[in-house]
Amino acid sequence: LLSTKEFDFDYTEVTFGGHQVVLYGDSSIYVATYEGMKKYEGSYEEPILLLVPQKTNTRFAIVTERTIDTIELK
Repeated sequence: LLSTKEFDFDYTEVTFGGHQVVLYGDSSIYVATYEGMKKYEGSYEEPILLLVPQKTNTRFAIVTERTIDTIELK
């Protein structure tokens, strides 16, 4: 075990890639590096069905019941 991290929100899905881990569920999103450095923690205006990392570590496609959106983290 290299490290541990506690999270203060409910998540249902985890994705790995681009040297980062992404946890999300309903409308919560948490993005961190493998070393545990938080890159983003926040919420989305609609429930998330699927979150797909894009070619860069800062872009994600978010699938909701009504739309497919692309977001970019700063």
